[in-house]
Amino acid sequence: MTVRDFFELWFKERKSIVERTTYQNQLAFYNIYIAPRMAALLMFEITPIFLQNYVNDLLELTTLRTSTIHILFDVLKVAFKRAVKLKVIKENPAYFVDLPKIQKTEMSVWDIGEVNFFLSKVSNIKTKSVFNSLVTRNFDWYASR
Repeated sequence: MTVRDFFELWFKERKSIVERTTYQNQLAFYNIYIAPRMAALLMFEITPIFLQNYVNDLLELTTLRTSTIHILFDVLKVAFKRAVKLKVIKENPAYFVDLPKIQKTEMSVWDIGEVNFFLSKVSNIKTKSVFNSLVTRNFDWYASR
């Protein structure tokens, strides 16, 4: 059985099990990231070393965030877990892959000059009013601490 054949079966099952948005997101991950690299392969050809090389390639050859790679592997783990239950494969190869550590990005905070510059560039009066209100409230909260 090819990866394509299995995922077609799996997605037929998923459609009635998960929420519509979950289904659509998983299908998108399959179509964008999984199918181009794996669809033509047989299921037993997807080994831990194959998936580890896939992760390494994603890190080196794409601009995917590490959190996106984790989500991609969540889809693979769930799908391959089902494949094990259906005895399509003997073990889940995704369980043996070392994923990169999720990189947390630090939030930068604007100073008052940057806020005023931003507000001076907002042309829509309603939008400007909303941002001005949010900024004022946040500065008041911060000052009261």
